[in-house]
Formats: sequence, C-alpha cells, structure tokens
Amino acid sequence: MRTLLLLALDPRGLLELGEARRLGDGEIQLLRRMDNGDVHTFRVIVERDPARALRWLAARPVDVVLLDAREGTGLPLAEATAMLERLFPDEDTHGLASRDRTLVLLDRQAACAAIAWRAGGCRLREPLFDPTGAEVLNAVEALVADQGRGKIALCLAGGGIEGLLY
Repeated sequence: MRTLLLLALDPRGLLELGEARRLGDGEIQLLRRMDNGDVHTFRVIVERDPARALRWLAARPVDVVLLDAREGTGLPLAEATAMLERLFPDEDTHGLASRDRTLVLLDRQAACAAIAWRAGGCRLREPLFDPTGAEVLNAVEALVADQGRGKIALCLAGGGIEGLLY
C-alpha cells in the first residue's frame, strides 16, 4: 500500500476514481481497479492544515506528497506558497519530503504562476496543470513505479589479477 499525503481542502476529485473507505481521522484507503485486473491500493492522508502536515512528514515517511493549489479543491495560494517554503527551505538541501516525489497541482491562471516558479526554484518536478483525478493517480503510479529501479555500476578497476596471484 502506497502512502500519499494530500495537502488540499477537498479530496473528492481524487477519491471518485476508486473505492474509498475511511481509515481514521483524515485517512482514506483508496482501491483503484485497473483495466488489466490489477488493484492498486493507496493510503491517502488528507491534510488541510500545513502545520499538521509538516508534523506528519517529520514523524512518518510517505511515498508521494501532493500539494493541491487549485481553486475550489486546493489550499489558498498564499498557504500553498508558504507550504513549499517550509517543505523545501532555501538553505536546506534535503527538505522534509523527497523532491522527486512531490507533485504540485495547479490551475492555468496567472495567479498560479508564482507557485509554479517557486516549485521550480525548489527543484521539483513540473507542476500538473488542470489535471483530472485519473491524471494525478497516473502520475503518482509512474513515480512509485520508478522507485524499484536502481542504478547498477560496474567497476573495472585493477586488483583482480593481483588478487589471483596472491
């Protein structure tokens, strides 16, 4: 089960994509059935309060952080910008969340340009503009699928022949 931290006011657009079941206060289990018969399970933690979200991130690991700054469903623009600044301070190289696993959801309006610029300054992935719930979950699944792949290095330094001789 993958854990998503959703910073938003209204998670309905995301939760309509599968079978949602409440696990606790602000926690929802989402089952998404794929066309090929696979079932993907997500644990979605919905936080409206940035301070609580930061405490949550400090205490427990999450697979993906979704910062929703869209009008109607997301955090107000000022709160979303402040959240980015608190998650990824300029003087900190790591931050509380993984930069590769943080997605920002935005509307295509001039007011969201400041958040998109700030997300670029934090070295985050490209924001998703006007995404549907299915596009968000597809992006999350692509991020999570990359997790299992690692890099393999082959070291061809000397020492093998000398080791055989001794």
